[in-house]
Amino acid sequence: MKKLFLIIIVFIFLVQIASGQSKVAVLDASLGEGVHSNASAIVADTLNEQFVKSGDFIAIDRAYISSIQEEKQFQISGEVSSDDIKELGITFGAKYLCIANVSLLGNTYSVSARLIEVETAQVVSQESARMQGQIDVLFEIAEEVGTKLLGKDFTRGPTPQPAAEGTPSTEKPTPVKRTVAKPGEKRPHFTFGYMFAGFMGAEDSMNTDYTIYELDDYAVDFWGAPDSDLTTWGIDLHLLVPLRYIYWSLGVSYTNQSIWAGNDSYAESYEVFSTVSPAIGIGGIYPVGANFQLYGGLNLGYLVFIAGSDYGDDAIDSLWVNAGESAGGVSFGLELGADYFFKSFSISARYKLSRTGDLTGDEWFSDDYEDAGGDTSFGVQGLVLGVGFTW
Repeated sequence: MKKLFLIIIVFIFLVQIASGQSKVAVLDASLGEGVHSNASAIVADTLNEQFVKSGDFIAIDRAYISSIQEEKQFQISGEVSSDDIKELGITFGAKYLCIANVSLLGNTYSVSARLIEVETAQVVSQESARMQGQIDVLFEIAEEVGTKLLGKDFTRGPTPQPAAEGTPSTEKPTPVKRTVAKPGEKRPHFTFGYMFAGFMGAEDSMNTDYTIYELDDYAVDFWGAPDSDLTTWGIDLHLLVPLRYIYWSLGVSYTNQSIWAGNDSYAESYEVFSTVSPAIGIGGIYPVGANFQLYGGLNLGYLVFIAGSDYGDDAIDSLWVNAGESAGGVSFGLELGADYFFKSFSISARYKLSRTGDLTGDEWFSDDYEDAGGDTSFGVQGLVLGVGFTW
């Protein structure tokens, strides 16, 4: 349990590292003639929310920014000098500044915004939008401008160099397009994962103190090993495709169980069994912001149980099957998962369960075992941590 908890903590830590978030400070918006003073907070706060939802930035608290601007009596009017940009960047500890302007002509509001890289004082992205209406249309306009800004990749490609002092620069940076999920957008994935597998089944009625799905206790008794270690692991492939409110999925899992047993005079490894379980699934999916989504549903598949090379008569008192034999059964189960998206990559955590009714196979269970009502079901479950791609 401690090992699993540690793995989950490391997984979350890696997700945070992979996100590569940069700090951005959204300044109070400058206002044109005739624009109500409330417009500054409306536009700046709405843009700030868009940066937060994107998951690509750490947005600095707006109340703190406003207090610093008021303290320094910093007002945005026209062009902002590179010295002012660097001073504010240092003050806020930000890599980027977002500066917005609001104007009013008749009953048409216009909002423009620039994203400026503090180190170079270069505008790396600039967008604008306009709409007729009352002051409340600024919420919608600012959301549109923020979405446009987040449709640019500000962090990839060469950083434009500032022009030499006194020399006007005519070169404009060319933003590089990237795949960006809009808030509320569901995304597909294809992942490859490691499965922390476990197995399920009821106790058999032969009073052997072990079952088809777990032989670690019996290994100690049979091999006389004071130290034994039951090892279970698995690998998993998973394709998920969202539709409007649901998703469908295809997947296959491979699991393995083996026992290492030893004492002072010997140490050996015994192959117990492996499973292969392809399945299809369907369920509901829910986006959380632009970079996370949660999903859960049911799956239907077929589970194949393959007895290992050491799954022999001596180990199981001839209750079940000879080594190398296999059996299978239709499986039903569920899956619950979460995805984090970083550009074109995905990181996922998923719990999967598949269980059969009865395993069937040629000469699989002995007559004595079946007559005694021995358990003939089997199940696989486990946490899957995976990485993959999205599009």
